[in-house]
Amino acid sequence: MENYPLAFKIYSTLDPLPLPHEWPLVSLATLSAIAEASPDHNVECGPDLLTLAKLLFLSAGITKHQTHPDGERYFRAAACTGALYHIDLYLVCGELPDLSAGVYHFGPHDFALRCLRPGDYRHLLIQASGDEPAVARAPALLVCTSTYWRNAWKYQARTYRHWFWDAGTLLANTLAAGAALKLPIRVVAGFADAAVNHLLDLDPIIERFGNRGYRAAQLEAAIIGGKVYLAAYGQRLGATGLTFFDDDVKQFLAPHAAGKSVLFLTAVGKPIKRRGEV
Repeated sequence: MENYPLAFKIYSTLDPLPLPHEWPLVSLATLSAIAEASPDHNVECGPDLLTLAKLLFLSAGITKHQTHPDGERYFRAAACTGALYHIDLYLVCGELPDLSAGVYHFGPHDFALRCLRPGDYRHLLIQASGDEPAVARAPALLVCTSTYWRNAWKYQARTYRHWFWDAGTLLANTLAAGAALKLPIRVVAGFADAAVNHLLDLDPIIERFGNRGYRAAQLEAAIIGGKVYLAAYGQRLGATGLTFFDDDVKQFLAPHAAGKSVLFLTAVGKPIKRRGEV
């Protein structure tokens, strides 16, 4: 386990901007949040720092940790393959009520933002998305990235698929949290990767986005899978995503699955208590 990947992406030379970490519980029930339609995207709705903190925590915040012989394990709000949490969130925003315009990285380890670039760079994302209206209207944008090695350490070539699975399950949380917080949120999967890589100063070899059609299909399936997770948890059931042999699943679902591709597999049920649990 000596080469176990770091649990977090660390910007050691940037000062943290701590996020508020105390707030009343969100009142909307989980199942309602999943089913709730997003507010009107034509309405300007600039979130304040407290609202952003809630959104980031419910999307990718640390919810518990466990001590193991080989070190601490941190678990986040959204499930991730192997609990390796290779998806990072960046915030690109204009001037907000209590946050200056800039490009920020969200650090779950200390629940803080770090400013990579001061100033309003939303115009670059508008251009990169081909003037997508949802991007053009947004006072704040979240960008998901993947650190390849953090997942490939265990899953090797399957990591390419896991980029979109794990981003999708995270975005399912983001969408549900947005509904509960009355924030208009839209997922945009079409953009020029190189421009976004450059803005976030990403290594395109290590931190990638993937091909467009494959990305869109896997991402949409994972968002649906993430909503299944939330629906199960909301009813005190357990849920877990599974890796699988594609052909075996298609054969099991034949003849209906003939000519189709398997995208996401989730097991749902009542968890079996482990030895020593009450």
